[in-house]
Amino acid sequence: MNRYCFSINYLPTDSDCALLSGRCITALHYFIINNHPFDIGVSFPNWSCLSLGGAIDFFCEDKDKLARFQDNEYFSMMAGHDLFEVGEIFSVVCGEYEEVRFFRNQAVDKVFPGAMRRRLARAKKRAEKRGEKFDPMKVNNSRVVDSFHSSFLESQSTGQPFMIHIQLERNVLHNGGVEGMFNSYGLATGHKHKGTVPFRSVSKL
Repeated sequence: MNRYCFSINYLPTDSDCALLSGRCITALHYFIINNHPFDIGVSFPNWSCLSLGGAIDFFCEDKDKLARFQDNEYFSMMAGHDLFEVGEIFSVVCGEYEEVRFFRNQAVDKVFPGAMRRRLARAKKRAEKRGEKFDPMKVNNSRVVDSFHSSFLESQSTGQPFMIHIQLERNVLHNGGVEGMFNSYGLATGHKHKGTVPFRSVSKL
């Protein structure tokens, strides 16, 4: 089955792609949790080794559902201030573009200093509770993480910003039409959500 897509381009040349992508993904999250199934996926056509890029694509097999999401008030407001260019919905033929996964990798959180400090504190507390000598070298193992980019979202429950880390997986097969193929952010995950999206790449990786 063909999928439908619309693209949002961030118009300012100095756009904060991490922030604006997060606002767009947050808008999707608020929409999709009230419009099951989670069948709208996101793609970043300008993805490069340096940035998420100044655009975001949304894909869905249900054209009417995608059109309702496209009418989002935030998108209209940003377009009205000449900050976004919201494209028309168009059809994407299966096989027209490379299939990829953009997935959220929560394990990346563990490489940041704050997370490591919390991890060490928990390990120390557990060691003291067992009456053992705490050895931070047994905990502070270095981790190798593939290239990723971060996006800043807004929590629905607290209204506070938080960060998610997104990675690109290539050389995958399209497995569309499966309910729950994406999470509520339009992304794949390591295990449960294996959705793929077309990669309309316009930049060299």
